[in-house]
Amino acid sequence: MSLLQERGWQPGRPLVGIAPGAAFGHAKRWSPKRYAELASLLIDAGVTCVILGRSEDRDAARDIKGIDLIGQTDLMMLMGIVSHCHVVVANDSGALHLAGGLGVPVVGIWGPTDERYSTPVTPHEDSHTVTTISESVFCRPCFLADCPIDHRCMKRIPTARVHEAVRRFLQESPA
Repeated sequence: MSLLQERGWQPGRPLVGIAPGAAFGHAKRWSPKRYAELASLLIDAGVTCVILGRSEDRDAARDIKGIDLIGQTDLMMLMGIVSHCHVVVANDSGALHLAGGLGVPVVGIWGPTDERYSTPVTPHEDSHTVTTISESVFCRPCFLADCPIDHRCMKRIPTARVHEAVRRFLQESPA
């Protein structure tokens, strides 16, 4: 928590984790431009965003505004930071599953993988802490690391749809 405070987060202010990377292929990544749009919308609404990921995720995170912790955390530190988030937005990735396992609400973005088989396991009996977002296209799920056509499964997911899911979690979150 002290790292977040040193970087400008004020406890009590909504904190949203954004993890734009995905280790097993670029096809699993929602557009960095859309993540940047999402972060701007959230910041304009008074939310603090913390950008999470490995150093290899730098290209996916470079234009996203917020507290940049890309490549600056180990697993234990990441767990501590995620535990302070009101919600985490991520592709189907390790950060998404970590947040779900910690009981933090997640908005997961699925493209070439299948959310029916890789939804995060949570400590809650119900699944109200997980929102899955995907787009129904003829080629999905393909499970490919790189899209051989036009990445339509991810390109057709609008920022507004993800923003609305985050906003719902923030409204439900205790002050």
